[in-house]
Amino acid sequence: MKIFYRIFSSPILALVLLLAFAIAMGAATFIENDFGTATAWIKVYNSTWFELVIIGLGLCFAANIYKYRLWRKEKWAILLFHIAFIIILIGAGITRYYSYGGIMRIREGKSSSTIISDKNYLQVHITDGKQTKHLKQELNFSPLSDNDFSISTDFNANPIKISNKRFVADATPEIVDDPEKVSLYCKW
Repeated sequence: MKIFYRIFSSPILALVLLLAFAIAMGAATFIENDFGTATAWIKVYNSTWFELVIIGLGLCFAANIYKYRLWRKEKWAILLFHIAFIIILIGAGITRYYSYGGIMRIREGKSSSTIISDKNYLQVHITDGKQTKHLKQELNFSPLSDNDFSISTDFNANPIKISNKRFVADATPEIVDDPEKVSLYCKW
């Protein structure tokens, strides 16, 4: 336990983590500008290393409160800064893991109770007129990621495989009949 306290109470570690946090936020801003919000979330905000930087910062702030005895009256301003940062990180964690995000479109003078999810899903409905099968999978596409996916299932004893042929940014989907009349495929 002492080794963890010594590591996280180090002001050098706190400065390194603050610098990494600032660089990551700056990089995410440029990624979002050039490749879109989804790419910034995939590459930075949803990455494990970014979460570790944030957790490390929270632990550094907490350890430094005890190391420098910031609860003394002459240190209250610094204590409030450290506590505020810790509360912000806790709030961000709660929001990240126990909430959902989306878009609510409300016209002027109207009300709404519908939220459009900010997550992307592939939804497939397979039917033969009598039976229907529904498939749903969350997908994250980005120009900087490997966008390959494969969904295998069967319907009426026929194997079905859905996969990505290629990624086209800002494409408009169009359903096209297969020239051999075997299946339908989505043309981008």
